Amino acid sequence: HGVLDYAAGLGMLATPFLLGLHGMPAWLLWGAGAGALLYAALTKYELGVWRVMPMNIHLGLDVLAGLALLGAPFLLGIAGRDAWPLLAFGALSLLAGLFTRAAPDDAPADVLRV
Repeated sequence: HGVLDYAAGLGMLATPFLLGLHGMPAWLLWGAGAGALLYAALTKYELGVWRVMPMNIHLGLDVLAGLALLGAPFLLGIAGRDAWPLLAFGALSLLAGLFTRAAPDDAPADVLRV
């Protein structure tokens, strides 16, 4: 999950430049990408840098970010080629949050603490 977090965060930061997005779609992706990188770095998992946030909180943030990105085009009237990156990253984040287990079976007990 950690590799996915960092790859998706960097992907969200890079996408506006790669696709020439401007305005609200670009700002949403930059904000979501920066947020994803930040909470990945704070998460108690193998690739966490500071390891202060429990994985279940991280997964909840993934779900919330996914829902926000999926809803943004509809709520903000973003259409066409500006909408699909938001929808793609939103779906990725939502699915990652819903289908990742909070801890592996062999995790040490301190990983499971909230």
